[in-house]
Amino acid sequence: MAFTFFHTPKPKQFEFKPRYYDPKKEELEQRKRALGLSGTGDAESRLRSQMQQKWRNDRRETKRKASSQRLIFFILLAFLLIYLLFIRK
Repeated sequence: MAFTFFHTPKPKQFEFKPRYYDPKKEELEQRKRALGLSGTGDAESRLRSQMQQKWRNDRRETKRKASSQRLIFFILLAFLLIYLLFIRK
């Protein structure tokens, strides 16, 4: 048994793992998980997901146009009723 009076402990190890945040990459990975795609999906599955996204956007655009047309129709109908009730005598 050896006695050491001047024992210096080893320094603690420092382990640094850099973390990077890329919002575009996070969004892409989240969409892939939602669609059930793997990271290296084949061309057919990529094409299918692109087509579904396009159809979704087209449906959304169609609904927006229809609601705009409906709003214009009701505004014109309101002006016509106001004209018939109050202005024309």
